[in-house]
Amino acid sequence: MLNARNWTVLSLMLGLLCGCKSADKKDYYGEIVTDLSGLQDELKDASYQIDTVTNSLNRLAKADGDLRKPLREFTAAVSELDAISAKIQGLRQNVTTKEAAYQKSSEKELKEIKSPDLRRSAEQGRTSVNTAFANLEQSSDSLGDTYREWESTVKSIQSSLQADLSPENLKTLESKIQAVTESTPKVKEAIRRLTSQVEEITAEMNPKG
Repeated sequence: MLNARNWTVLSLMLGLLCGCKSADKKDYYGEIVTDLSGLQDELKDASYQIDTVTNSLNRLAKADGDLRKPLREFTAAVSELDAISAKIQGLRQNVTTKEAAYQKSSEKELKEIKSPDLRRSAEQGRTSVNTAFANLEQSSDSLGDTYREWESTVKSIQSSLQADLSPENLKTLESKIQAVTESTPKVKEAIRRLTSQVEEITAEMNPKG
């Protein structure tokens, strides 16, 4: 199980035993913590914005008269969510790249540890860290699948209404609008699970905050 000791083994013990390379590794480590913290914030923003998109869509579905204003509000909400999603993808890629570099650096330093017992402890810590990030990647992929299905329906509705903003066309989209509304809690739960994992790893990598 991942715990603070695993991170201590890799970040402190390796640094002490292989001091000449510890500075580069520490930079990767600190940058990962920074990106994970940013990822937490963006995931929370995404959860909020998904509600905003769903609520604006339902207001549009119930609107009477001129539909242009509620469509603009819905479109703006979708655009904001797109921006947040792009930030999340960027941060995820940053974490993946830096974590791989950190592990490569740690692997090289492990080989320089002379004591078998210390090397064994460090290797166990590294295995736990690898598992934690593999689980995080799996959860990210799962969220991505769930989100893309929801997003595809949202974009389909948006495109249809931008092409034909009439009450008649809006009515034909009722089933899709209902699907978005009903699947929103599922998307938010996937975000909550991933956010929880990110928070756990961040806290263990940076126990002093």
